[in-house]
Order: sequence, then structure tokens, then C-alpha cells
Amino acid sequence: FGRFECTSCGHRWLSAHAQAKYWQNCRGCECKVFPKLMWQNAPGVRSSRLSHLQSEGETHDSSRCQACKAGDCSSSRRSYYP
Repeated sequence: FGRFECTSCGHRWLSAHAQAKYWQNCRGCECKVFPKLMWQNAPGVRSSRLSHLQSEGETHDSSRCQACKAGDCSSSRRSYYP
């Protein structure tokens, strides 16, 4: 998991499969943003915020994902934007 924070416009979001070597474009201003913080959840542990967003149908934004463009991100990975 990764937390992203755009230094240009302040937009913040979470990505369920962030990778330190890849950036994502900000939804607010389209700047390239690398993860600010990364962590790995223990198996079987789910964040209530991510579970809520997943139930609302938020999907991976592959058009803004550098890993997708590099062919290093599976289509089953999901990103969540607060």
C-alpha cells in the first residue's frame, strides 16, 4: 500500500499496490507523484477505509499509473482515491 501527496496542489490518495520505483499522476493537477509512505498489511487485515471504497466500486486508475504503462502492474490491482 502507498500514500501519495501532491506537492503542487495538495491532493492525497491511497494506492493498494504502490511501488516505490513508480509514480502516479495526480488527479488534481496531473503532476507525477511518488509514494510518500508505503506499508504492507498483515495477511487478512483490511483497512476499513479501503474496504469502504472498494464496496463503492472505486477502481484502479491505470491511465495515471506509471507501473501500468511500464507493463509492471496487473489489472487486478486497485487504487483508491479519497
